[in-house]
Amino acid sequence: MGHSVRVLLRPSPLTPLLPEKVPVEVVICAPSDERGIQSALKGVSHVIHLASAEHSESPEIFLSQEKAFAEILVQAALRSRVERFIYLSHLGADRLSAFPALQAKGWVEKIILQSEVPYTIVRSALVFGAGDHFTLPVATAMRKSPSVFFLPGEGRVSLQPLWIGDLVMALSLLLDDPRAENQVFSIGGPEYLTFYEVCRSIRDVLGLRRVFISLSPGLLRFFSRKYSTRRQSMFLPLYLLDYLAADRITSLDTLPRFLGIMPERFTHRLHYLKAAG
Repeated sequence: MGHSVRVLLRPSPLTPLLPEKVPVEVVICAPSDERGIQSALKGVSHVIHLASAEHSESPEIFLSQEKAFAEILVQAALRSRVERFIYLSHLGADRLSAFPALQAKGWVEKIILQSEVPYTIVRSALVFGAGDHFTLPVATAMRKSPSVFFLPGEGRVSLQPLWIGDLVMALSLLLDDPRAENQVFSIGGPEYLTFYEVCRSIRDVLGLRRVFISLSPGLLRFFSRKYSTRRQSMFLPLYLLDYLAADRITSLDTLPRFLGIMPERFTHRLHYLKAAG
């Protein structure tokens, strides 16, 4: 879209999956390095805050890291006089939530709202696509299970899966849209699906035969915590069980009505799962 992009990455032994044949400037900086972050924002007009520690094992560390980094980044954006600070949050974000991931997102939202930085907060439904933290853990657990797959409760929680391509397009369009300044948007895909329907679609794409068995969320959390040290487990990770504790849906028409995006249906974009085995 003609923008120059600078990517702020935290130090890691992993090689970042940067886009090929696209000029992207990269800055490597620890989230706690205030001077480094301030330097990274020099000459930057817009910030899109995507960083999260929600996949860390310790909820306490996760919450403190999210809050500390947000405070540093927001203050740096204020000093740099950025035109817009865009934050990717979750549906259900709430400082009073019982679940660490949603609680942390709520705190970050408050930090942004109480600052003077021009903002746009995007509360997103679960995002799916290559390398995601939604369908891939489900597919992994399903592959590891011998013949059954355990659903929290009866898998009746309602979701609104959003394809990564539609999310990226939405964030791109919101960059320069004056209507989005100092607004909070809730976005999701074009359909409501139960978690059971999501799992059934993933099972069919993988060509697996699995019987779905209902298990209490508390018992699933126990097994997930017990086997969390394993790289691949037949039980869903804790952060995903947290998200599945309640319905995560919003209006179906936000993307097409406000941004002119017709979002992709869930079953039309699951081909990447076949190559992720």
